[in-house]
Parts: sequence; C-alpha cells; structure tokens
Amino acid sequence: MNVAVLHYHLNQGGVTRVVANHLRSLDVAGRDVRVLLVTGPRRDAWPADLAESLSHVRLETVVVPDFEYDEGTTFDSERLTAALRGAFEAAGFAAGETVLHVHNHALGKNLAAPFAL
Repeated sequence: MNVAVLHYHLNQGGVTRVVANHLRSLDVAGRDVRVLLVTGPRRDAWPADLAESLSHVRLETVVVPDFEYDEGTTFDSERLTAALRGAFEAAGFAAGETVLHVHNHALGKNLAAPFAL
C-alpha cells in the first residue's frame, strides 16, 4: 500500500508529533507500507533517525517549496498541483494506488492547497 502524508511543515507542534507517531504505529502493526511524506521546507522538529528506525514502513520525504504557509504570498494552485503531481510520480505513487492523508488543508494557511489537492 502507498500512503502520502502531507503537512505544511515539520516544525515543533502537534501535527509533527502526530505524523511521527502514525508512522511508528504503522510499523508496530507490522504492515508493509510505502509512505511519502510531503512537506514544505521547514523541518526543524522532525526526528532525523525515524526512517532508519522503521522496519515495515518505507519512508521517503520530499520537500515541495510551494506547499508552505502563504505568509503574505499567494501561491498559484496550478503550480502547486504540478509540483505535488511531480512528487507523487517521481516516487512511483500512482493515483489509484495511493491514499492521501492531508493535515489541515482547509485552514487557509495556503490558499492554493485545497484547489491543488
């Protein structure tokens, strides 16, 4: 199974801990899963050794710069769509074989994200 987990950042906060714990839980369950972690460029709180500590979860992380908080800049939804699609294709995550798990996509932190997704 392929699972793509998307969140704007991996800095300190609840979602970062939740994502890491989700991955650990999948691993403990013994399910062989490929996970593509898609994030913006901020990754200050991500556990650097997590991928190597997982036995059943094959984790790949990809940074999509446009998948970030707007912070005064409105991103183009077509450009974000192309960037996300490119990341999925490069990882071999086909649409019909991949579950998207997106955190907080509609909070207004990135106005292009709901349209791109």
